[in-house]
Amino acid sequence: MQLEEITVLRSMFREPEELTFDNIENLNKLEAFVVNETALLEDTSLESVSFSLKLKNETNCTLVLSFELPFTYPLCQPPLVVIGCSSLDCHKLDALNVQLRQYISSKFAQAPFLYDIAQWICETKIPTDDVAPIGEGSDVLETSEQPNESKVFCRYWIYSHHIYNKVKRRGMLELAKQLDLTGFCLPGKPGVVCVEGDRRDCIQFWKEVRKWTWKKISLKHVEEEEDSNLFVRKFGTFEELNFATQPGSRHMDFGLLYKFMVDHGCGDMFIFCFGMQGRDSNL
Repeated sequence: MQLEEITVLRSMFREPEELTFDNIENLNKLEAFVVNETALLEDTSLESVSFSLKLKNETNCTLVLSFELPFTYPLCQPPLVVIGCSSLDCHKLDALNVQLRQYISSKFAQAPFLYDIAQWICETKIPTDDVAPIGEGSDVLETSEQPNESKVFCRYWIYSHHIYNKVKRRGMLELAKQLDLTGFCLPGKPGVVCVEGDRRDCIQFWKEVRKWTWKKISLKHVEEEEDSNLFVRKFGTFEELNFATQPGSRHMDFGLLYKFMVDHGCGDMFIFCFGMQGRDSNL
């Protein structure tokens, strides 16, 4: 059923920039499996199919939907979908993503509905009022809207059992950009994320990210500084790192990560993330 839906979407969105796949090889493997179902018993490398769909809604706002289809979609699991939009501020984008999650949760019925999601996005009115979204996202925005609160600068260190999912990785890049946070994400097993900036924005980033499905994720350490004159950003942007031990590997060279952290003045944080002293692999 996944392939049938993807075929329909391809027939509807023919322009190269409208529908793009993160890794076409994953789609090819799924197609091969459909032809020969016994391959599943022999091939344990099947991964989720992920792709991006660029749409314009009724107000002519360009939105990018990042889809990830679990292998068991649609029979057992719903798709993971994250909306990105450079023309929306972080609060409106967060509210829209909350609405989307609620829509998927309420409408998922173990049947194909990718087109329904795309249609819902096109027809949904973009939130224009600066109010907290209803339900799961309300606590996020409440922490970010405290006009009388003194400004505190933070650096959050987040540790995950693993970070492979390309939709989540792209979601973190987009969220950090919306919140004006700098830092890095190191995908792999384990995965590490560092964000720095205003405390309210760090709180919002963490509350949003931890809602996503993870095997295990935790906030390992928080650095705070109330004096803005003493807070210095250690990173110029938020970027995804690649310290793979070899091309295509999911395992990262943590000696290179330690060197990167030392070069950015935060080598002492390595022990908070991994419980051991770091060592430069080049030495």
